[in-house]
Amino acid sequence: MDSTRHVLEDGTIISTRERVVRNVSLPLAGTPTAAQFFATDGACPDIAFLKDHFYGEGRVSEEQALWILSTASKIFRGEPNVLIVNAPATVCGDVHGQYYDLLKIFEVGGDRADMNYLFLGDYVDRGSFGMECVLYLWSLKICHPNTVFLLRGNHECRLTNHFTFRLECTRNCDELCLHGGLSPELNTLDDIGAIERFREPPKTGLMCDLLWADPALDFENTKESFLHKHVRGCSYLFTHQAASQFLERNNLLSIIRAHEAQDAGYRMYSKSKSTGFPSVITIFSAPNYLDMYNNKAAILKYEANTLNIRQFNCVPHPYWLPNFMNAFSWSLPFLEESYRDACRNSKCMQ
Repeated sequence: MDSTRHVLEDGTIISTRERVVRNVSLPLAGTPTAAQFFATDGACPDIAFLKDHFYGEGRVSEEQALWILSTASKIFRGEPNVLIVNAPATVCGDVHGQYYDLLKIFEVGGDRADMNYLFLGDYVDRGSFGMECVLYLWSLKICHPNTVFLLRGNHECRLTNHFTFRLECTRNCDELCLHGGLSPELNTLDDIGAIERFREPPKTGLMCDLLWADPALDFENTKESFLHKHVRGCSYLFTHQAASQFLERNNLLSIIRAHEAQDAGYRMYSKSKSTGFPSVITIFSAPNYLDMYNNKAAILKYEANTLNIRQFNCVPHPYWLPNFMNAFSWSLPFLEESYRDACRNSKCMQ
């Protein structure tokens, strides 16, 4: 049998040495040289090169990846817990490893030269390109520390052991070691400033709630401020009463958060009686979440004292088998089934 040729059901003969869809380019081979990886000043990565390199399924070396992570970490550690982001600004929700849709965010959200960008966390898991999302966004942070801001989500921790990012890291290289909502322990912004955030999130308390809390289903009509949450297994559900009281205490207009998939890419909750503005806005920026939700994504743009929601749909991306399985291992159960069927048919004929 000629293993270099395969006959499809319609009789078409294809080569096993090339892609069936020939207009889809092969993944880029090799890792960037130092001249390709670094910008001309040598102090930050070449953003334009990395954008195209990751788009073509290219990889960076482990040394280059660790350099990005360690350099960006120094910047993160120098920032306060509570960031002040000036307008004009684009606010982005969950990305969840959807690198090709991440690039769409920058098309919809405005030129980075004229716009601050604030991401609300959850850069990894679920999608198959978490490493590309992290390395590209962290590189942007290195090059533009005063205009690109990255909050921590509940997936930026060892929770990735239970989802896809850890598998993605171990497959591609060695292990590389306010997103949610309100808390009963949160009274003022000073409470957030006092958190020791450079650690694994605890299972209870203020830091846990900032990463995990959600608005209550009956957000406006529930009399209590906080309800115990059973779906996610930790933290609380907060209500309109809790949100309104927090906003009034701190002289704030609204709470903008991510953390929950939305069909339209966003959701605006009940308006505050004192301002007439939504007390809580949820932004979700991963379109067609898990490649099956068929939801739109959204970002929030604030400029010239005007707030706009911009929606967008998903873009095509390379396909990976579940859990980054190779095609041979994935096909074994089907081969076994075909073999058993052939054996049964053979016995029947005998």
